[in-house]
Amino acid sequence: MTKIEIDMPENIDDLMKIYENYEDKQKDEKLFYSTDILQDIAYSSNPITPSHKKYYSSRFKSEYHSLMLLFLYLSIIFILIYFIGFYVILNLSEFDVWANFIPRTGLFVSFLSYSIIVPIYFARSFLNKWNWKFLSIMFPLSIGIIVAILTFFKVEPGSTESFYAAVFTSFGMSLGPTLLMFSLFYKNYKYITDYGGIHLHLGWIYRICQTNGDLKTLNISFKRLLYDLDNWLNLTSKVLIKNKFEILEGFYSNVLSVKNFLGDLTQNFKLNFQTIFSGLLIDEILKSEVFSYKPENKKISCLKRDDLKYLNYRLALTQIPEIINLIELLTSKKIEIKYYSLMEKFKKFLYKIPGIVIFVLSSLIPLIMPIIQ
Repeated sequence: MTKIEIDMPENIDDLMKIYENYEDKQKDEKLFYSTDILQDIAYSSNPITPSHKKYYSSRFKSEYHSLMLLFLYLSIIFILIYFIGFYVILNLSEFDVWANFIPRTGLFVSFLSYSIIVPIYFARSFLNKWNWKFLSIMFPLSIGIIVAILTFFKVEPGSTESFYAAVFTSFGMSLGPTLLMFSLFYKNYKYITDYGGIHLHLGWIYRICQTNGDLKTLNISFKRLLYDLDNWLNLTSKVLIKNKFEILEGFYSNVLSVKNFLGDLTQNFKLNFQTIFSGLLIDEILKSEVFSYKPENKKISCLKRDDLKYLNYRLALTQIPEIINLIELLTSKKIEIKYYSLMEKFKKFLYKIPGIVIFVLSSLIPLIMPIIQ
């Protein structure tokens, strides 16, 4: 896929040329696919256009930085336990230490290399803002479960050495590499800021309405627009959108039941789109004296933590009201918000518990089964 270097457009018509060009990258396949299908394929394979990659990519991921380091440190601890534990076991047994230790080390190095290369490959090739979390959890989780189950079959009932060997194998071949993969995923995934995502999805919505394009893509674009706005409100104002599902239903209802809704949208709401697109272009803010950087470093990927937060607040203050107004026009619904309380944070955490429990229990199989037997 050829990379197109292009400056961020100054108006909505120039922006649409980017989307139009982006849709037409696979020109040779037009003999086999309709424009609507090609549009959906392009969106599904890489929903970030070159201009959005250039202007809205951010190296700062505050929410996950501490978690990434925690996973990294824990993986190192488990790997050290693996080597130290086996060294102690072999020393206490009648086995030749180096004759057994070197093959185990070679096996571990091979598995660890696999654990490092595959996540980086996945991160660079397949991850974007909306699917990296799923892959970062499911892939290492599956590896951890498989290794833990294989370790269980190596355990000999009643054998103390076999039991401890299972413990150390579980640490070194399951928990350690799995947590290392988590940390690599968290560090290497592609990212686009929330207001960048809003800009992106508004562009796709407007483009689809112009061409009466694929409704599935329109559906996904509006849903992600709404959830990016929800994230942005949470980040800048500590509030959440209370009636997200009602708003989604209102939009889909208008698209399907209101005559000429898509065509009217591009005519009646063009000024609203133009205002938001212009407001989310961050060049003017970054080039101002607010950010004391060298000219070549005045881009979002170079911003420090506090500066990126300030940019978020600065944009949110002026652009969120415009975005909310447009969404209410498109859905015929008023947006209701609620405070992001401790209870809401706890509910969000509860959704993560099943995956954590499955991983922990699967990793403990080698420890539990010998005791039961």
